[in-house]
Amino acid sequence: MSLNPRQFSYYGIYSFLVYALDENYGDYLISSAQDEAALDEPQFHVKGGIGLFASMAADSVVFRVE
Repeated sequence: MSLNPRQFSYYGIYSFLVYALDENYGDYLISSAQDEAALDEPQFHVKGGIGLFASMAADSVVFRVE
């Protein structure tokens, strides 16, 4: 990913919080953001039941704009 200097309002230190999801959690988030009137169940990858077995990791990236 590349950043353009015009994307920043001021010089200084910036911090981004970056998330990494596995496929199960990504599918759940996408399918649970549906229209509430449709009453569709979110997509689960558990065979023979309903549940969520997924993972997510977060890390921060800090950089300076000069």
